[in-house]
Amino acid sequence: MLDVMERGLAALMRGGYEGEAFGMRTRFTSIRIEDGRISGLDGGEVLGIGIRCAISGKVGFSYTTDPQRIEGCVKEAIKLAKVAGSDFRGFPDRSSDYPSVDGIFDPDILEFDPDRGVEYATMLIDAAKEVDRSIDVTGGEFSVSSASSWIVNSNGVEVCENSTSVGASVSVALGEVAAWQEQEARLLAMIDCERIGREAALLAVRSQNPVKIETGIRPVILMPPAISSLLSYTTINHLLAESVQEMRSPYRGKVGEEVMSPLLSITDDGRLNNGVGSGIFDGEGVPTQRTILVEEGVLKGFLYDTYTARKDGVESTGNATRTFDTTPAVGPTNFIIEPGTASGEDLITEVQDGILVTDLIGAHTASRTSGEFSLLVHNGFRIERGEMTDPIRQVMISGSTVDLLRNVSLIGSDTRQYGAVVSPSILFEDVQVTQ
Repeated sequence: MLDVMERGLAALMRGGYEGEAFGMRTRFTSIRIEDGRISGLDGGEVLGIGIRCAISGKVGFSYTTDPQRIEGCVKEAIKLAKVAGSDFRGFPDRSSDYPSVDGIFDPDILEFDPDRGVEYATMLIDAAKEVDRSIDVTGGEFSVSSASSWIVNSNGVEVCENSTSVGASVSVALGEVAAWQEQEARLLAMIDCERIGREAALLAVRSQNPVKIETGIRPVILMPPAISSLLSYTTINHLLAESVQEMRSPYRGKVGEEVMSPLLSITDDGRLNNGVGSGIFDGEGVPTQRTILVEEGVLKGFLYDTYTARKDGVESTGNATRTFDTTPAVGPTNFIIEPGTASGEDLITEVQDGILVTDLIGAHTASRTSGEFSLLVHNGFRIERGEMTDPIRQVMISGSTVDLLRNVSLIGSDTRQYGAVVSPSILFEDVQVTQ
């Protein structure tokens, strides 16, 4: 693959153009679960090369899934660059500061036998059924993948990386109540299918016979899945330089100000060992780094790729994200809310009349600009006088993430990663709860 990419880059440079080639090869195996049984197995390989060509501040992009068509892909990128707008800020320069990141490659996954995948998927089913034989396992998946990526550009960048990932998820139902659980990791040894199946089933059992609650302003505990669902569509976007530059962030112009609770500190760490979003370099070949975004409630900065960084006259934070068929855009790696020391029991004990929320439905409807949301609680529970009591159903929480993140009263220690977000459970005050 690398030799094909270098041939494409050489063709660009012979024409006097700046350029970049991004290549990716992914191999995957996936075992599907439906109606309590293994329903199918998928596997295969996806590969492709993306070419960017820059001409006098204009950039064109083309990609191909056939390495034999690299010359045609290069010609298409040149053609598109000649008619593009002139706002390109250049490719990143070569660096010697690439980090060493542990726990992102598992050789066991390279030679993964699909029969092992069936065993893992069966663990999901069996663990759920062991909790209660009445549980219906409605769906799920176990998957592994390995990826190799390469980047070369006309400024001398030439980098490559091998990585792996593994994921497991299960959905269950008991009566009218549904529940699910999932886990994603980089190493096979870190995935726990028995825990995932058991936790999903226990959640369904505990959510039986829900009660109604009165509408009002209450303290709310959001668990890690709920935090991830909400922040992935709101706060993360507010902390991307692109959103700030396009005036779509409530934090524009507020660096150095206290914008969140002093209990909150947030970083983005592309070098996190075992992190789902970790890597040696970003989607442009810039070294990843640990970036402080919020420190004890004070806004410290934003996430940048090369384009947005040069627009602001700063350095990229190594947050360009992409695949071979897209151009780079700013995005998180591992968006980390620093944990506290409180246990889950400590959080509940602090609440006299509130609710605990496992997850949220409809987070994609939250405003990416203002952070306003009105979302359905999924697998929620009432808290009375410091004890978790009855399950609740058809309950909404609403407000804005800007206000929510100012009203933190206690942070847990139960950190988990869901998607890009690494978060503990958090107790928020004064949240609108509607039945």
